[in-house]
Amino acid sequence: MNMFYCCLFLSGKLIVKLFFETLRPIEKQMMYDRLLNYLLMKTVLVGAVLEPQISELLFITMWLTLLGYLRIFGMLCRDRFEYVRDSFLSFDDIYLDD
Repeated sequence: MNMFYCCLFLSGKLIVKLFFETLRPIEKQMMYDRLLNYLLMKTVLVGAVLEPQISELLFITMWLTLLGYLRIFGMLCRDRFEYVRDSFLSFDDIYLDD
């Protein structure tokens, strides 16, 4: 279990370093907010709907962690795409007006 989370954390750091270089402060804040929202909602869902055994709970936790990981990076890609798109459009508008 610990190895799974360590690998997930290190691969997340590697993905950010390779594809995003550095995150802007707004991206960090949005990533934190989305992660917190996801964790709270899934905790409530699992606690309210299911009463799993410990082995089932470990499997569900690992599965939801993997899905959350993919979801957070997908939204981070979307945020960066919107930032690049908007900055390109504003850059294009500056030079087309001349």
